Amino acid sequence: MKLPNFHYFIRFVFGLSSWEIYGIASLIILILLSKGLKWFWNEQIEPLSVQKFEPKFLDKYVSELESKKRRKDGYAKLKFRNFEYRTFYKNKPLGSKKSVFWKRAGPEILKKVDINQADSITWVGMKGIGPSFAHRILMFRDKLGGFFSIDQLKEVYGLDSLWVKENQRRLILGKGIYRKFQVNKLEWKEFRHPYLPYPQAKLFLAYRKQHGSVQNWEELIGIKLIDSKVWERLRPYLDFESQK
Repeated sequence: MKLPNFHYFIRFVFGLSSWEIYGIASLIILILLSKGLKWFWNEQIEPLSVQKFEPKFLDKYVSELESKKRRKDGYAKLKFRNFEYRTFYKNKPLGSKKSVFWKRAGPEILKKVDINQADSITWVGMKGIGPSFAHRILMFRDKLGGFFSIDQLKEVYGLDSLWVKENQRRLILGKGIYRKFQVNKLEWKEFRHPYLPYPQAKLFLAYRKQHGSVQNWEELIGIKLIDSKVWERLRPYLDFESQK
C-alpha cells in the first residue's frame, strides 16, 4: 500500500493550510540551528588568564560561564599574583558554589602600618583611604592623644568598620598613646577630649577647684554625679601624677 504524501497527511490530520505547515517547519529549523550554534559557541570557550587579582572581573567571568551552562569533566585554572583561583566541575555548571574555592599560591607580604605614627601619605597609600579620610584619621588621633586600640578607627566619621576588619592584619599600635590627659594640670580651655562630654568636664573642674587635685582613679569615680561609664572610656588616657 502506497503511503500518503506527508504534506497531505499533516493537512488531513491537523487541518492546517500549506502556509501554516511551511511556517511550522521553518520555526523548527530555526530552533535546531540556534541549538547547534549555542553548542558550537560553548565548545570554543578558551581558558582565561589574567595577571592580577581583580574580584569584579572574576565574578563577571564566573557569571558568564554559569549562564552558558557548560558541562565537562576537568577544571579551569586562573592564576593571579598572590592567589590561584581554581574552579573544579564534574557534570555540573562551571562556577557553581560547591565547586569554587581559593588556594593561596604563595606567601602574602603586607607592609605594616603604625596607626599612631602613619602620616597622610601612608594612609592614602592604603586601599579605600583617600585624602579626606586620611585627614579625618589624623585629626581624630591628635584629639585623642593616640590610639590604644585598633578598633578606635571605627569611630572615625565615615570610616566603615568592615574596612578596619579587612585591614586588621596590616595595622599595628606601635607605642600606643603618646599624649596623656593631665586631669590635675589642664585648665578650662585645654580640658577637652573626644570622650569627655562638656557637663562631665565642667563637673570635674568644679570639684577640683573646691577640693584640689584628684589623686587616683578611685577618688575620681567617687565624685558625686560623675558618670563612671564616661570616665571608664577615658581611663587609658588619664594622668593623675602631673600636678598644677
